[in-house]
Amino acid sequence: MNADRIWRELSNDALAHQVEASKYGVFVAMPFRNQFSYRSDDVFSQVIEAAVIHANALQPPRQFAIPPTRSDKLAPNAAEITEEIVERIMFDHFFIADLTLANQGVLVEVGVALSLKTPCQIILIAQGDLRDLHFDIKDNRVIQYDRGNPADDIARALVEGAKKFESFLGARMTTLRKSLSPQAVYLLNLYGRMRLTQPGLSLHVGAVSNDTNLSPDPRVRELVFNSAAQELQAKGLLELEYAVADDWKNPDRFGLHATSLGLVFIRQTWPRSLGSMK
Repeated sequence: MNADRIWRELSNDALAHQVEASKYGVFVAMPFRNQFSYRSDDVFSQVIEAAVIHANALQPPRQFAIPPTRSDKLAPNAAEITEEIVERIMFDHFFIADLTLANQGVLVEVGVALSLKTPCQIILIAQGDLRDLHFDIKDNRVIQYDRGNPADDIARALVEGAKKFESFLGARMTTLRKSLSPQAVYLLNLYGRMRLTQPGLSLHVGAVSNDTNLSPDPRVRELVFNSAAQELQAKGLLELEYAVADDWKNPDRFGLHATSLGLVFIRQTWPRSLGSMK
């Protein structure tokens, strides 16, 4: 399992998913064995799932998906932190961890979540004496679910986190938009308009051969196109699709397509004209 590689390869896809998902995904890391008075199925259904259901009644910006996803359903071995688990932590909007019993697998997953997600996306819970928590996480806010009204406390933490997360997403998209040159933004708009009429069409310099918006000079226009395309590739908004020819008589074919994040950017930036683009 290589968390750094997964982040480099999938972080933009995870952001795109989180922007456009109709419901919030909730990933749960918890002990799945029964030990002493701890019963994992009861904690999951009566505390965590009940809290998510209650959160939906508090009018969050989006509804939370029910049921949440338990990590042990992806990796039955408690000590096994698979790439699938890391990917789910990245793609799901929220991460809930039950720190009870100081389960080693849970603690590793908490470490992964702390490195991949913002604090508003992480909710830590436990029962018993919080002084027994590992020193690396004991200073974080931890909701005790063996006292008071835990389902309500967790639900409110989810809704509060959802509101902060929506602001975070908006800021991310705004920052991305401001980081682009006008030529790069125009090129994405052009790609979106092309895709509305011809969904399979790729973006290449020939697509702007008669477009004087980039420059009236054809030679300069090609240079501007290449510069803007490279900028969008560096931001993870465009990717190169390259097809090697079957024989030497035919040339290789290549073109640029919007990534999942690029498609989200287009729909978010021009919702009225390009919001229906797929």
